[in-house]
Amino acid sequence: FSGVTPKGIVLKRLIAASKVKPTKIIFFDDRAYNLESVEKELADTKIEFLGFRYSYMDKTVAEFRGDIANVEWLCYKQTGRSISDREALELVFSR
Repeated sequence: FSGVTPKGIVLKRLIAASKVKPTKIIFFDDRAYNLESVEKELADTKIEFLGFRYSYMDKTVAEFRGDIANVEWLCYKQTGRSISDREALELVFSR
């Protein structure tokens, strides 16, 4: 995680500050723009770049329901008990 700073910039700064000088970086990320950022920042170096986009969780991320997660979190905070998505969904619709 690099906050709002592009990962390529963060990685390049880390390499510059490090005693380790890699000749090759193999980079995995779930966002194409992070791979592009790293590739762009390494383009003017002699570091070989190999990037892979990790997509296994795409469907889960796309189906994420923030309202359900909030209900689950509030329930846990108030009772110390975790509830299922189905239970949370019932609470959302009962409001």
